[in-house]
Amino acid sequence: MGVEVSDLPAWEKFGRDGIGFHVEYCDEKLIFRLDERSRRIILWEGPRDDVAWFGWEVDGAEELSAVERHLRSLSIDVRPLSASDAALRGVGQAIAFSGPMGLPFEIYCDPVISDQPLKLNGLSAFAAGSSGIGHIAVLVENMADASEQIKTMIGANPTDWVEINRNGVVTSIAFLHSNQRHHSFAIAETSGPRPEGMKTIAHLMVEVATLEDVGAASIRCKRLGYRIPRDVGLHENDGAISFYVVAPSAFQLEVAYGPVQIEEGQCWETSTYDTDSRWGHKPFN
Repeated sequence: MGVEVSDLPAWEKFGRDGIGFHVEYCDEKLIFRLDERSRRIILWEGPRDDVAWFGWEVDGAEELSAVERHLRSLSIDVRPLSASDAALRGVGQAIAFSGPMGLPFEIYCDPVISDQPLKLNGLSAFAAGSSGIGHIAVLVENMADASEQIKTMIGANPTDWVEINRNGVVTSIAFLHSNQRHHSFAIAETSGPRPEGMKTIAHLMVEVATLEDVGAASIRCKRLGYRIPRDVGLHENDGAISFYVVAPSAFQLEVAYGPVQIEEGQCWETSTYDTDSRWGHKPFN
């Protein structure tokens, strides 16, 4: 994932001292590592204060070529990344294209493994690996259309749906999975106005290895004065215990533990819920 930010030092402090990422710099880029991969989140200085790309992994060059052929068959403009752009992302090869709602999607293979030790701050580990760092949540005008586009483009399948009515404002959310994690995408539509200043994504979720990691990160973020719009709580549909914190570029970051895993070949039955949280997830400040 690549993010252009207006205040790189603020992000360094947030990532290291608040969330607990391994932090390093390379060619004036701020790198957040979560595991053995050399690069998971890349940030650089610029005026956009928004996400520049999302990367989705495939198993190798052959599968990457198959995805490219599939996208071109849908008349989608696909751009192979140069060797230098792939190196910046810490991958062997990658392609870029405009996803649903114009989301900047990239598909890559052969991630580079770092030979440097991982130094997390106050966390036991992140749960990433082949399932990726977590999920993204976006707000769209038409949830059904966007969900169908994601399914058609990259083969993500529906996991479940949530429809919430808060004081007459209805928010509908589709959850789709592309690997074992309960969802890689949360696609939301609301009958209310779009929140002022909404970024490309509403939030990014990163999964941690233990419940204690969630609690410790929550305490650190509170002590540092970051806004917590949703304190620790339990999600109804995926069973994750998490909290949400506002990052320096205004979108939110969710730190979560224990979402449901969908095993390969499992016969998954979709469900519809009327709430997104069983308990908690209330504003802290």
